[in-house]
Amino acid sequence: MLFRDFLGADEVKARLSSGMERFPHAVLLLGEKGCGKRTLARWIAAAAVCTDSARRPCGVCRACLRVLEDGHPDVRMLTGTGVGGALKIEQIRDLRQDALRPALEAPVKVYILPDAHKMTDQAQNALLKILEEPPAGVRFVLTAPTQDKLLPTILSRVQTFWLQPPPVEDCVAWILKQHPEADSARVQALAQQFGGNIGQVLEALEQETDEPTLAAAAAALKALLMPDENQLLETVAAFSRDRIRFAAVMRRSAVILRDACARRVGAQTTIGGSDETAAYLAQQLPQKQLMQLIGVCRNMADACERNANMTLLVTACCAAMRTAAGR
Repeated sequence: MLFRDFLGADEVKARLSSGMERFPHAVLLLGEKGCGKRTLARWIAAAAVCTDSARRPCGVCRACLRVLEDGHPDVRMLTGTGVGGALKIEQIRDLRQDALRPALEAPVKVYILPDAHKMTDQAQNALLKILEEPPAGVRFVLTAPTQDKLLPTILSRVQTFWLQPPPVEDCVAWILKQHPEADSARVQALAQQFGGNIGQVLEALEQETDEPTLAAAAAALKALLMPDENQLLETVAAFSRDRIRFAAVMRRSAVILRDACARRVGAQTTIGGSDETAAYLAQQLPQKQLMQLIGVCRNMADACERNANMTLLVTACCAAMRTAAGR
């Protein structure tokens, strides 16, 4: 088997090595953000449709490559269309109907349900019906950070695997191999901070190189604390016509606010890229308000990605941020 240097998940790899015929028809991958749940879900799907029976997944056959590029007709990644990216019951019902149809190319069909914990109880119950009596040649891969929000009936029908980050040294070596231009000392520091979580380290490195987003986020957070509320509105409105940029600024703002929270309890390492702004916020706002602001920024980024009206969203964003900051 080839996993293209996918680190960890030894139990899953061992089960795959024994053959797909012995692999569970429904699995749940659990682990914190950035630990590779979706990537591993694709590898499991690739193993199911791989044409090289000697080393599934081979990672190089046409079927494997199409899965890894999200282009295989018999592997379907369901993206939630509900609030906060939740899978709606209508989507699960559509899945059940689709699962009854024969595969187009591969011997099996695979359905990947990321963020399964966001499903409502109704959607989970609809999924349970097909997990209990799955059609022949159908497999399911669910992912979630924890199992707390999944119904016991769902958990009883899936094989659960917990994913852990690799050792810090392996994380550093992997990132420097994939990104030789990265600063090794910075990678080492971030790997220590995130406990070897490759996804979170890569996200932090990417954020540090996006200077326009950093500048916009810092400007918005500083405007938030000014007496005149119009200054925040003008600052945020400047990038409101760019939906992608707005979401990025909100997410970066949340990270800077997280740094401010960390500073209030004595931490020195930051990941948001603006030590000055984080220190200023830590001096001006108590921990409770900083935490509330993190939630506001994350919610606004999510709302933006759900095609909300941008004019209304900018107004609501500024009002919510001012309220959370006690202004």
